Amino acid sequence: MPGSPDLELRLGYLDLGPADLERLALLQPVLEKHAAGLVDSFYHHLLSFSSTRRLLVDPGVRERLMSAQREYLLSLAGTTIDESYLEQRRLIGEVHERIGLEPRWYLGAYALYLSLLVPLVHELHPHDP
Repeated sequence: MPGSPDLELRLGYLDLGPADLERLALLQPVLEKHAAGLVDSFYHHLLSFSSTRRLLVDPGVRERLMSAQREYLLSLAGTTIDESYLEQRRLIGEVHERIGLEPRWYLGAYALYLSLLVPLVHELHPHDP
């Protein structure tokens, strides 16, 4: 997982190391199994707020975003965080900025995913979540 000094700094800030990535990889089957439901719940939530609903009025855009969100969700259990991973995340951030999606909305999405994922992790590892 070694990379640029910036990558190392970011991983250190998040206290994320190789052992953490190995643990995240264990979630891949759970994410695969529940991806459709998680993404549906995610978009149902987004559609309940006018600030995010306005970005999802076009059904074609919504379908494309749901597909991208599924890929993003599955990538969370990836075993590699490198410069390419950071670049992909940076590009997504630029899109959010360009369309006027404020950080409070997409940062809130992480809280939503956490609330959806915790019960699944607990189900998978009931004695050591």
